[in-house]
Amino acid sequence: MPRISVTNTPSYDPAVLDAAISAHMSAFGMEERIAPGAKVALKPNLLMRAAPDRAVTTHPEIIAAVLRWLHARDITDITIAESPGGPHTKNQLEGVYRACGIADIAEKYGAKLNIDTGWSAMPCPRGKICREFTVINPIAQADVIINLPKLKTHGMTMLSGAVKNIMGIIPGLQKPEMHFRFQDKAAFGRMLVDLSLVKPPAITIVDAVISMEGDGPSGGTPRESGLIFAAENPHALDLALCDFIGMPAQHVPTLSDAIERGLCPADAGELAYLCDGRPEPARDYQFPKSMPVGMYANLPKFLWKPARFLSEKVLAPYPSVRAKDCTGCGKCAESCSPDAIKFRERVAVIDYESCINCFCCHEMCPEKAIDIRRSRILRW
Repeated sequence: MPRISVTNTPSYDPAVLDAAISAHMSAFGMEERIAPGAKVALKPNLLMRAAPDRAVTTHPEIIAAVLRWLHARDITDITIAESPGGPHTKNQLEGVYRACGIADIAEKYGAKLNIDTGWSAMPCPRGKICREFTVINPIAQADVIINLPKLKTHGMTMLSGAVKNIMGIIPGLQKPEMHFRFQDKAAFGRMLVDLSLVKPPAITIVDAVISMEGDGPSGGTPRESGLIFAAENPHALDLALCDFIGMPAQHVPTLSDAIERGLCPADAGELAYLCDGRPEPARDYQFPKSMPVGMYANLPKFLWKPARFLSEKVLAPYPSVRAKDCTGCGKCAESCSPDAIKFRERVAVIDYESCINCFCCHEMCPEKAIDIRRSRILRW
Protein backbone atom coordinates (compact mmCIF):
# COMPACT_ATOMS: atom_id res chain seq x y z
CA MET A 1 0.00 0.00 0.00
CA PRO A 2 1.62 3.31 -1.08
CA ARG A 3 2.31 5.70 1.78
CA ILE A 4 1.52 9.42 1.74
CA SER A 5 2.61 11.78 4.48
CA VAL A 6 0.69 14.99 5.06
CA THR A 7 1.44 17.83 7.47
CA ASN A 8 -0.76 20.76 8.36
CA THR A 9 1.56 23.63 7.44
CA PRO A 10 -0.24 26.98 7.67
CA SER A 11 2.65 29.27 6.69
CA TYR A 12 6.14 29.55 5.24
CA ASP A 13 7.56 30.43 8.64
CA PRO A 14 10.99 28.68 8.85
CA ALA A 15 10.26 27.01 12.19
CA VAL A 16 6.96 25.64 10.88
CA LEU A 17 8.62 24.37 7.71
CA ASP A 18 11.54 22.79 9.58
CA ALA A 19 9.10 20.74 11.66
CA ALA A 20 7.14 19.70 8.57
CA ILE A 21 10.18 18.70 6.49
CA SER A 22 11.63 16.76 9.42
CA ALA A 23 8.34 14.87 9.82
CA HIS A 24 8.19 13.97 6.13
CA MET A 25 11.81 12.87 5.95
CA SER A 26 11.44 10.73 9.07
CA ALA A 27 8.24 9.15 7.76
CA PHE A 28 10.22 7.62 4.89
CA GLY A 29 13.49 6.96 6.72
CA MET A 30 15.45 9.41 4.61
CA GLU A 31 18.07 9.81 7.35
CA GLU A 32 19.30 6.29 6.53
CA ARG A 33 18.84 6.59 2.78
CA ILE A 34 20.94 9.69 2.05
CA ALA A 35 24.61 9.32 2.94
CA PRO A 36 26.71 12.38 3.87
CA GLY A 37 28.81 12.04 0.71
CA ALA A 38 25.83 11.75 -1.63
CA LYS A 39 25.43 14.06 -4.59
CA VAL A 40 21.91 15.45 -4.14
CA ALA A 41 19.79 17.31 -6.72
CA LEU A 42 16.78 19.34 -5.63
CA LYS A 43 14.22 19.64 -8.43
CA PRO A 44 11.77 22.49 -7.70
CA ASN A 45 9.09 23.84 -10.01
CA LEU A 46 10.59 27.02 -11.47
CA LEU A 47 8.38 27.39 -14.49
CA MET A 48 9.26 31.00 -15.28
CA ARG A 49 10.44 34.28 -13.77
CA ALA A 50 7.81 34.79 -11.09
CA ALA A 51 7.89 36.17 -7.57
CA PRO A 52 7.12 33.57 -4.87
CA ASP A 53 3.81 35.19 -3.87
CA ARG A 54 2.33 34.43 -7.30
CA ALA A 55 2.26 30.71 -6.42
CA VAL A 56 3.64 29.82 -9.85
CA THR A 57 6.84 28.30 -8.45
CA THR A 58 7.96 26.27 -5.45
CA HIS A 59 8.38 28.68 -2.56
CA PRO A 60 12.05 29.36 -1.75
CA GLU A 61 11.45 28.79 1.97
CA ILE A 62 10.48 25.17 1.23
CA ILE A 63 13.83 24.71 -0.51
CA ALA A 64 15.59 26.45 2.38
CA ALA A 65 14.00 24.05 4.88
CA VAL A 66 15.14 21.04 2.85
CA LEU A 67 18.66 22.51 2.69
CA ARG A 68 18.71 22.97 6.46
CA TRP A 69 17.61 19.36 6.96
CA LEU A 70 20.37 18.11 4.64
CA HIS A 71 23.07 20.29 6.20
CA ALA A 72 22.14 19.09 9.68
CA ARG A 73 23.12 15.61 8.48
CA ASP A 74 26.41 16.74 6.86
CA ILE A 75 25.01 16.42 3.34
CA THR A 76 26.53 19.36 1.48
CA ASP A 77 26.98 18.37 -2.18
CA ILE A 78 23.65 19.84 -3.26
CA THR A 79 22.56 21.31 -6.58
CA ILE A 80 19.28 23.08 -7.23
CA ALA A 81 18.50 21.87 -10.75
CA GLU A 82 15.79 23.00 -13.13
CA SER A 83 15.17 23.63 -16.79
CA PRO A 84 12.43 26.28 -16.93
CA GLY A 85 10.30 27.09 -19.93
CA GLY A 86 12.14 28.79 -22.76
CA PRO A 87 15.72 28.39 -24.00
CA HIS A 88 18.09 26.40 -21.78
CA THR A 89 20.76 29.10 -21.49
CA LYS A 90 22.90 30.43 -18.67
CA ASN A 91 21.18 33.85 -18.79
CA GLN A 92 17.74 32.29 -18.72
CA LEU A 93 18.61 30.06 -15.77
CA GLU A 94 20.19 32.87 -13.75
CA GLY A 95 17.22 35.16 -14.41
CA VAL A 96 14.72 32.56 -13.23
CA TYR A 97 16.74 31.76 -10.09
CA ARG A 98 16.86 35.46 -9.17
CA ALA A 99 13.20 36.21 -9.87
CA CYS A 100 11.96 33.16 -7.96
CA GLY A 101 14.02 33.95 -4.85
CA ILE A 102 16.16 30.84 -5.29
CA ALA A 103 19.48 32.62 -5.87
CA ASP A 104 19.36 34.22 -2.40
CA ILE A 105 18.53 30.89 -0.74
CA ALA A 106 21.33 29.09 -2.57
CA GLU A 107 23.85 31.75 -1.54
CA LYS A 108 22.71 31.68 2.09
CA TYR A 109 22.98 27.89 2.42
CA GLY A 110 25.86 27.22 0.06
CA ALA A 111 23.90 25.19 -2.47
CA LYS A 112 24.95 25.14 -6.10
CA LEU A 113 22.64 26.55 -8.74
CA ASN A 114 22.65 24.63 -11.97
CA ILE A 115 23.87 26.78 -14.84
CA ASP A 116 25.20 23.80 -16.77
CA THR A 117 23.28 23.84 -20.05
CA GLY A 118 24.44 20.39 -21.11
CA TRP A 119 22.44 17.21 -21.05
CA SER A 120 22.89 13.45 -21.16
CA ALA A 121 21.03 10.68 -22.95
CA MET A 122 19.49 8.26 -20.46
CA PRO A 123 17.83 4.94 -21.32
CA CYS A 124 14.28 4.15 -20.26
CA PRO A 125 14.03 0.34 -20.44
CA ARG A 126 10.60 0.35 -18.77
CA GLY A 127 9.25 2.95 -21.18
CA LYS A 128 5.98 2.35 -22.93
CA ILE A 129 6.51 4.79 -25.80
CA CYS A 130 9.96 6.29 -25.07
CA ARG A 131 13.08 4.21 -24.56
CA GLU A 132 15.47 7.15 -24.15
CA PHE A 133 15.33 10.74 -22.88
CA THR A 134 17.73 13.65 -22.80
CA VAL A 135 18.10 14.84 -19.22
CA ILE A 136 19.86 17.89 -17.76
CA ASN A 137 23.28 16.99 -16.38
CA PRO A 138 22.80 17.61 -12.64
CA ILE A 139 19.86 15.18 -12.62
CA ALA A 140 21.70 12.60 -14.70
CA GLN A 141 24.74 12.82 -12.39
CA ALA A 142 22.90 12.90 -9.04
CA ASP A 143 22.94 10.06 -6.52
CA VAL A 144 19.68 11.25 -4.93
CA ILE A 145 16.89 13.39 -6.38
CA ILE A 146 14.44 15.25 -4.17
CA ASN A 147 11.43 16.35 -6.21
CA LEU A 148 9.89 19.62 -4.94
CA PRO A 149 6.79 20.50 -6.98
CA LYS A 150 4.07 23.06 -6.36
CA LEU A 151 0.42 21.95 -6.22
CA LYS A 152 -1.27 23.62 -9.18
CA THR A 153 -3.95 22.94 -11.72
CA HIS A 154 -2.78 22.74 -15.33
CA GLY A 155 -4.45 23.62 -18.61
CA MET A 156 -3.23 20.53 -20.45
CA THR A 157 -2.51 17.83 -17.85
CA MET A 158 -5.17 19.14 -15.41
CA LEU A 159 -2.81 18.59 -12.47
CA SER A 160 0.70 19.93 -11.98
CA GLY A 161 2.09 17.87 -9.17
CA ALA A 162 4.69 15.18 -8.61
CA VAL A 163 4.90 13.65 -12.09
CA LYS A 164 4.40 16.79 -14.18
CA ASN A 165 7.23 18.49 -12.31
CA ILE A 166 9.63 15.83 -13.55
CA MET A 167 9.26 17.21 -17.08
CA GLY A 168 11.60 20.00 -15.96
CA ILE A 169 14.53 17.58 -16.25
CA ILE A 170 14.17 17.77 -20.05
CA PRO A 171 16.30 20.68 -21.29
CA GLY A 172 14.78 23.92 -22.52
CA LEU A 173 13.03 23.94 -25.85
CA GLN A 174 13.18 20.16 -26.09
CA LYS A 175 10.04 20.25 -23.91
CA PRO A 176 7.87 21.85 -26.64
CA GLU A 177 9.32 19.27 -29.02
CA MET A 178 7.86 16.57 -26.77
CA HIS A 179 4.49 18.31 -26.98
CA PHE A 180 4.77 18.19 -30.76
CA ARG A 181 5.74 14.51 -30.80
CA PHE A 182 2.96 13.52 -28.41
CA GLN A 183 0.05 15.78 -29.34
CA ASP A 184 -2.65 13.49 -27.98
CA LYS A 185 -3.02 14.10 -24.24
CA ALA A 186 -3.14 10.40 -23.45
CA ALA A 187 0.13 9.85 -25.35
CA PHE A 188 1.66 12.88 -23.64
CA GLY A 189 0.69 11.41 -20.29
CA ARG A 190 2.29 8.08 -21.18
CA MET A 191 5.46 9.90 -22.15
CA LEU A 192 5.56 11.67 -18.77
CA VAL A 193 5.05 8.40 -16.94
CA ASP A 194 7.94 6.92 -18.94
CA LEU A 195 10.07 9.93 -17.96
CA SER A 196 9.23 9.40 -14.29
CA LEU A 197 10.80 5.94 -14.54
CA VAL A 198 14.16 7.10 -15.94
CA LYS A 199 15.59 8.26 -12.63
CA PRO A 200 12.87 8.26 -9.96
CA PRO A 201 13.16 10.70 -7.06
CA ALA A 202 13.94 9.29 -3.64
CA ILE A 203 11.15 11.44 -2.23
CA THR A 204 8.72 14.03 -3.54
CA ILE A 205 7.66 16.89 -1.26
CA VAL A 206 4.79 19.03 -2.56
CA ASP A 207 4.42 22.69 -1.65
CA ALA A 208 0.69 23.08 -1.03
CA VAL A 209 0.99 25.75 1.63
CA ILE A 210 -0.21 28.17 -1.02
CA SER A 211 -1.40 26.25 -4.07
CA MET A 212 -2.80 27.46 -7.40
CA GLU A 213 -6.32 26.84 -8.69
CA GLY A 214 -8.06 27.73 -11.93
CA ASP A 215 -6.15 28.17 -15.17
CA GLY A 216 -2.75 27.08 -13.92
CA PRO A 217 0.14 26.47 -14.09
CA SER A 218 0.85 30.20 -14.36
CA GLY A 219 -2.45 31.97 -15.03
CA GLY A 220 -4.44 30.68 -12.08
CA THR A 221 -5.19 32.10 -8.64
CA PRO A 222 -3.20 31.49 -5.43
CA ARG A 223 -5.15 29.62 -2.80
CA GLU A 224 -4.31 28.98 0.85
CA SER A 225 -4.25 25.21 1.31
CA GLY A 226 -1.97 25.00 4.36
CA LEU A 227 -0.49 21.57 3.63
CA ILE A 228 2.67 19.81 2.59
CA PHE A 229 2.40 16.36 1.00
CA ALA A 230 5.21 13.84 0.54
CA ALA A 231 5.68 10.32 -0.80
CA GLU A 232 8.18 7.94 -2.34
CA ASN A 233 5.74 7.05 -5.14
CA PRO A 234 5.03 10.16 -7.25
CA HIS A 235 1.99 8.58 -8.94
CA ALA A 236 0.35 7.72 -5.64
CA LEU A 237 1.15 11.23 -4.47
CA ASP A 238 -0.66 12.72 -7.47
CA LEU A 239 -3.63 10.50 -6.62
CA ALA A 240 -3.62 11.98 -3.10
CA LEU A 241 -3.46 15.50 -4.53
CA CYS A 242 -6.43 14.77 -6.79
CA ASP A 243 -8.31 13.39 -3.81
CA PHE A 244 -7.61 16.59 -1.89
CA ILE A 245 -8.74 19.00 -4.61
CA GLY A 246 -11.61 16.81 -5.81
CA MET A 247 -10.26 16.15 -9.30
CA PRO A 248 -11.27 12.81 -10.91
CA ALA A 249 -8.15 10.75 -11.54
CA GLN A 250 -9.30 9.78 -15.05
CA HIS A 251 -9.01 13.40 -16.15
CA VAL A 252 -5.27 13.47 -15.37
CA PRO A 253 -3.52 11.71 -18.27
CA THR A 254 -0.41 10.80 -16.26
CA LEU A 255 -2.48 9.37 -13.45
CA SER A 256 -4.86 7.37 -15.61
CA ASP A 257 -1.86 5.82 -17.38
CA ALA A 258 -0.08 5.08 -14.09
CA ILE A 259 -3.22 3.35 -12.81
CA GLU A 260 -3.44 1.24 -15.99
CA ARG A 261 0.21 0.21 -15.53
CA GLY A 262 -0.34 -0.72 -11.91
CA LEU A 263 2.03 1.96 -10.64
CA CYS A 264 -0.56 3.19 -8.15
CA PRO A 265 -4.06 2.25 -7.01
CA ALA A 266 -7.17 3.71 -8.61
CA ASP A 267 -8.69 4.89 -5.34
CA ALA A 268 -7.18 7.21 -2.74
CA GLY A 269 -8.85 5.03 -0.11
CA GLU A 270 -6.14 2.47 -0.86
CA LEU A 271 -3.37 4.86 0.23
CA ALA A 272 -1.82 4.75 3.71
CA TYR A 273 -1.70 8.26 5.18
CA LEU A 274 1.02 9.22 7.68
CA CYS A 275 1.79 12.18 9.97
CA ASP A 276 -1.38 14.31 10.14
CA GLY A 277 -3.41 11.86 8.06
CA ARG A 278 -5.73 12.21 5.10
CA PRO A 279 -6.70 15.87 4.81
CA GLU A 280 -10.21 17.20 4.56
CA PRO A 281 -11.07 17.76 0.89
CA ALA A 282 -10.75 21.32 -0.36
CA ARG A 283 -14.09 22.95 -1.01
CA ASP A 284 -14.91 24.28 -4.48
CA TYR A 285 -11.36 24.00 -5.78
CA GLN A 286 -11.39 25.68 -9.18
CA PHE A 287 -10.28 23.58 -12.16
CA PRO A 288 -8.96 24.82 -15.53
CA LYS A 289 -11.49 25.82 -18.17
CA SER A 290 -9.95 23.06 -20.26
CA MET A 291 -11.22 20.45 -17.79
CA PRO A 292 -13.39 17.78 -19.49
CA VAL A 293 -17.08 18.44 -18.93
CA GLY A 294 -18.47 17.16 -15.65
CA MET A 295 -20.80 14.55 -17.16
CA TYR A 296 -17.76 12.25 -17.52
CA ALA A 297 -16.49 12.61 -13.97
CA ASN A 298 -17.93 9.34 -12.65
CA LEU A 299 -17.87 7.14 -15.73
CA PRO A 300 -16.68 3.54 -15.29
CA LYS A 301 -13.12 2.84 -16.32
CA PHE A 302 -13.99 1.14 -19.64
CA LEU A 303 -15.55 4.42 -20.86
CA TRP A 304 -12.55 6.62 -20.01
CA LYS A 305 -10.99 6.41 -23.48
CA PRO A 306 -14.12 7.20 -25.54
CA ALA A 307 -15.04 9.98 -23.11
CA ARG A 308 -11.53 11.39 -23.37
CA PHE A 309 -11.77 11.32 -27.19
CA LEU A 310 -15.06 13.21 -27.10
CA SER A 311 -13.83 15.82 -24.64
CA GLU A 312 -10.40 16.32 -26.23
CA LYS A 313 -11.23 16.08 -29.93
CA VAL A 314 -14.85 17.15 -30.34
CA LEU A 315 -15.25 19.56 -27.43
CA ALA A 316 -11.62 20.60 -27.19
CA PRO A 317 -10.87 23.91 -25.44
CA TYR A 318 -8.45 26.30 -27.09
CA PRO A 319 -6.08 29.16 -26.20
CA SER A 320 -7.25 32.69 -26.98
CA VAL A 321 -5.14 35.86 -26.97
CA ARG A 322 -6.54 39.02 -25.37
CA ALA A 323 -5.10 41.54 -27.82
CA LYS A 324 -5.41 44.49 -25.44
CA ASP A 325 -3.12 42.81 -22.89
CA CYS A 326 -0.56 41.29 -25.29
CA THR A 327 2.79 43.10 -25.15
CA GLY A 328 4.34 41.23 -28.07
CA CYS A 329 7.13 39.82 -25.90
CA GLY A 330 7.31 36.62 -27.95
CA LYS A 331 7.39 34.13 -25.04
CA CYS A 332 4.32 32.33 -26.41
CA ALA A 333 5.81 31.87 -29.88
CA GLU A 334 9.13 30.77 -28.37
CA SER A 335 7.36 27.87 -26.65
CA CYS A 336 5.07 26.92 -29.56
CA SER A 337 6.38 23.70 -31.09
CA PRO A 338 4.12 23.70 -34.21
CA ASP A 339 4.99 27.37 -34.91
CA ALA A 340 1.30 28.28 -34.76
CA ILE A 341 1.79 31.81 -33.37
CA LYS A 342 2.64 34.86 -35.48
CA PHE A 343 2.57 38.57 -34.69
CA ARG A 344 0.52 41.28 -36.31
CA GLU A 345 1.26 44.80 -35.12
CA ARG A 346 3.06 43.31 -32.08
CA VAL A 347 0.04 41.22 -31.05
CA ALA A 348 0.14 37.40 -30.98
CA VAL A 349 -2.22 35.65 -33.39
CA ILE A 350 -2.85 31.89 -33.19
CA ASP A 351 -3.29 29.76 -36.30
CA TYR A 352 -5.83 27.23 -35.02
CA GLU A 353 -5.27 24.91 -37.95
CA SER A 354 -1.72 24.35 -36.66
CA CYS A 355 -2.44 24.62 -32.91
CA ILE A 356 -2.07 21.32 -31.03
CA ASN A 357 -3.76 22.47 -27.79
CA CYS A 358 -0.68 21.97 -25.61
CA PHE A 359 -1.36 25.34 -23.89
CA CYS A 360 2.37 26.09 -23.68
CA CYS A 361 1.55 29.63 -24.85
CA HIS A 362 -0.89 30.08 -21.97
CA GLU A 363 1.63 28.55 -19.59
CA MET A 364 4.53 30.82 -20.57
CA CYS A 365 2.73 34.17 -21.07
CA PRO A 366 4.15 36.52 -18.40
CA GLU A 367 1.22 38.94 -18.82
CA LYS A 368 -1.56 36.32 -18.43
CA ALA A 369 -2.84 37.59 -21.79
CA ILE A 370 -3.80 34.14 -23.12
CA ASP A 371 -7.03 32.60 -21.86
CA ILE A 372 -8.38 29.07 -22.11
CA ARG A 373 -11.77 29.02 -23.78
CA ARG A 374 -14.28 26.22 -24.16
CA SER A 375 -14.77 24.09 -27.27
CA ARG A 376 -13.40 25.25 -30.60
CA ILE A 377 -16.68 24.35 -32.29
CA LEU A 378 -18.24 27.28 -30.44
CA ARG A 379 -15.97 29.68 -32.36
CA TRP A 380 -18.06 29.23 -35.50
